[in-house]
Amino acid sequence: MKVAALLVPVICAIAAAQGEPGIEEMVFCTSVQDRAPVGESAAFDNDVGTVWCFTKIVGAELPDTVYHVWYYKDEEMARVALAVSSDSWRTWSSKRVLESWAGVWRVEVQTGDGTVLEAKEFAVRQPAPPGEG
Repeated sequence: MKVAALLVPVICAIAAAQGEPGIEEMVFCTSVQDRAPVGESAAFDNDVGTVWCFTKIVGAELPDTVYHVWYYKDEEMARVALAVSSDSWRTWSSKRVLESWAGVWRVEVQTGDGTVLEAKEFAVRQPAPPGEG
């Protein structure tokens, strides 16, 4: 874990030196309050309603735009443009999730030319049938 924590700033510095923003933090959560993720998880019950993707971006050439691209079962469900206005910028987007959309979801953080800066998955779970809980 310590090695991973040390590599994140190095990877972000390399991306910034190449003129592209780096991702310092990317998490899924149930809300964002005071510019911070709340209810972080990699798996949500299917009645969650809305899932948020919180991202901290560093090293962007300003002004810049990144995109959160939401996929469900590898089908693009949403593409959200997010302005980046500082060299260390927190931003987020959300996706309403219907109860029938259980399964694996993925969000990619992309640059304007489609370069994927980071991709992470989360799961939406169906509840256990009655008597199996």
